[in-house]
Amino acid sequence: MQINPLFKKQGRKGAYSFILAINLMTSNKEDVMKRKFVSLVLCFMLVLGLSIPTSAAFEMPVEIPPPGYGEQYSTPENPFNFGPRADKMTPEQEKAAGIVDPFAGIQPFATVEKLCYIAGGSYTVYSTATGSTSKGFVSSRERVWVYNNNSNANRYYIRFLNYGTIDYGYVDKAAVKIPSTSWSAPITTGSISQDYSAGGHAGIDVAAPAGTQVNAVTSVSHRSRIYTGVLNGTTYLVNYGNYIDCTSGGTQVIYAHLSKFTNGTANTTLTSYRSRFTGTESISTVATFTPSAGAKIGEVGNTGWSSGNHLHFETRNASNISTKYDPYTYVVFPGVGY
Repeated sequence: MQINPLFKKQGRKGAYSFILAINLMTSNKEDVMKRKFVSLVLCFMLVLGLSIPTSAAFEMPVEIPPPGYGEQYSTPENPFNFGPRADKMTPEQEKAAGIVDPFAGIQPFATVEKLCYIAGGSYTVYSTATGSTSKGFVSSRERVWVYNNNSNANRYYIRFLNYGTIDYGYVDKAAVKIPSTSWSAPITTGSISQDYSAGGHAGIDVAAPAGTQVNAVTSVSHRSRIYTGVLNGTTYLVNYGNYIDCTSGGTQVIYAHLSKFTNGTANTTLTSYRSRFTGTESISTVATFTPSAGAKIGEVGNTGWSSGNHLHFETRNASNISTKYDPYTYVVFPGVGY
C-alpha cells in the first residue's frame, strides 16, 4: 500500500502520542512487560522511518480521466466545436493539454460574447487591433461572436469561421450589426432555407425536422392561433397555418407553420392549402399565455402555405403589419447554419 508522505508524518506524530499514552497508563506490574514491548516495537519502526498504516483512506487515489475527456462538443449556446471538453477536465489536465482562454484580457459585452452578424459586403479580419495584416474575410449575413475591444475604438475582436476553421481576429466596427435586443433564439438547430429580403420574403425560414422545439424569444403575452380559410365549401389550413404571435415594444413576432402548440391544441385534421389562398380567411385564438424567454412554445411543422417542415420567423410593425423588419435586427440564431 502506497502512503501519502503527509500521512507518514501524521503517522509518526500519532506513534509518539501512542507511546506517551502507553507510559501514562496504569503502572500495574503485570502491564510493565507489555508496555515495554509495544514501546520498543514502535520506536524501532520510527528509527527505520517506517510509516504506520492506520487506514486505507490514506491511500493516494488513482488518476482517472473524467468522463467525456477528449470528446468534441457543440451546443446551441456554443455552436462551434472547440476540441477537448475543458468543462470535463481537471485543472491539471487542462494545463497539460495547453488549453487557455482565447479571450483572456478581452472585455466582452456584459459577461459573455454576443452573437452578431455582418452587414452587407465583405470585410477584412485583421490579426491585431491596429495592424493591417489580414487573417481572412467575413461577408454579408455571416454570423460572428463579438467581443468589445476597449483598446481600439474602431475594431471589434471576433470569433469567426475561417474556411471552416474557428479563428479569431479584429474587424472594423462598421462591419458588425449588433442585435437591438437580448431576445432568446426561436430555434437553435436546422438550416436557413430562405433568408429575409426587404420587399421580398418577409421573414427567415429555418428548415428543421418535424417536432423540433420552437422557443419564445421574450417573456411577453403570446397567442396560439389557427389560420383557416374556406374555398368552394371546403375548409383548409392557410397562410401561417398553426402559428403563434406576440408583440414586444411595437414589434409583432410570428412563429409560423407549427405542428403543435405547448399551450392550446393545434389543428392536425384540416388539409393545408399549399399556395396563395383566394377564399374567405379567418383566424381563431386557442390559447393566451406568457412564457419565459427561451421556453418551449411549440414544434416545427408544415401547416398552411408551406412546402416542407420549417419555422417561418417574422418580425413586423405591430401597427402596420405590411411593414416588415429584418429578424436579425432583433436576434441572431445560434446553431443554425445556411
